[in-house]
Amino acid sequence: MHGCTRRSLASMPARQGLPHERRECFGYLHIPVHQFSAWGGDTMSLLSFAFDVLLGFVLLWLAWRALASPDLFRAIVLFIAFGLLMALAWVRLDAPDIALAEAAIGTGLTGALLLAALTRLESKSDAESTHEKDPETEVHH
Repeated sequence: MHGCTRRSLASMPARQGLPHERRECFGYLHIPVHQFSAWGGDTMSLLSFAFDVLLGFVLLWLAWRALASPDLFRAIVLFIAFGLLMALAWVRLDAPDIALAEAAIGTGLTGALLLAALTRLESKSDAESTHEKDPETEVHH
């Protein structure tokens, strides 16, 4: 178990008035068990667990809608919303550095570049449609 030992609550010494916590070994991580308990514990209440589950489902739904959308503008807006909620998910996972990078690069910069590319694509298709020959004005030889 990678050098991880399990201790009972009674065998763990009290540390400066902090409550005892039992630790489980998950690979190389030594994580307090009460962080995984949705029905009790001090760090994760039922409300925050419900928020995390809802956030996960909304992320999956936004990703699916962004990929399945036939309208490119709507797909880009959904992608930007997905990136913002993904940044929130990184904050919930206690990774503020990744959340900041996701918000700045993944959402802000990439979203702006996608919108600029869509604008150029639409202006190019509009320019091509105006330069097409009108069949009534063609000269027939």
